Amino acid sequence: MAVPTNLTFNSYDLQTTNIKTRSIHHKHYPSRVIDIESNIRVADFRFISSYWDKKIVTVKGSIVADSANTLRTVIDEMKNNLQGQEKNLDIDYGDR
Repeated sequence: MAVPTNLTFNSYDLQTTNIKTRSIHHKHYPSRVIDIESNIRVADFRFISSYWDKKIVTVKGSIVADSANTLRTVIDEMKNNLQGQEKNLDIDYGDR
């Protein structure tokens, strides 16, 4: 698997001097949820809604720092910035 040269999630950079991304797995489809309502009397159902539930993206790499405090800060920033729904994941593998 190719190593991304630039990787950002909602403008948060995941390829810095402290964060070294080795690989990313993102090419599978998210799970889809279909809500229906059963009608037992007529052996039928009614379609309520359909939506994509979640997509799992796995990023592997290392977090490095020159002190324990800096490491804690980088990890805390990462945890805070990798939350949310409907955010953009931008991956650049450079020239291929």
